[in-house]
Amino acid sequence: MEILIPILVAIISSILAYIASERSLRHQIDSFEKKIRRDYQLEFATEAAARKLLLSPDWSLRSFGEIKKRLHGLDDDEVRKVLIRSGALCFRGTDDQELWGLIERNADRLK
Repeated sequence: MEILIPILVAIISSILAYIASERSLRHQIDSFEKKIRRDYQLEFATEAAARKLLLSPDWSLRSFGEIKKRLHGLDDDEVRKVLIRSGALCFRGTDDQELWGLIERNADRLK
């Protein structure tokens, strides 16, 4: 009987330690997930804005300058990365102007 008491104490202590560490880990994961969502919210919103701009029925291609005007605050390479992540490709106009359009709207230009 004397041996059972320390064993029961050890088992109960282990269970309580497991529960406490599991809750702590769950809290850390939730905090990390919220941080990631907050950190990437601007990036996702920027890509969605670029895609919506390129879905305009008035143009299948937009000049880089016009796109950059509407994505103010980003440097040229950042704008290009946003465009690529939003599903756009770069094309060259007759005067070597940089034009961007969505792949699905410009499939005929890829041939």
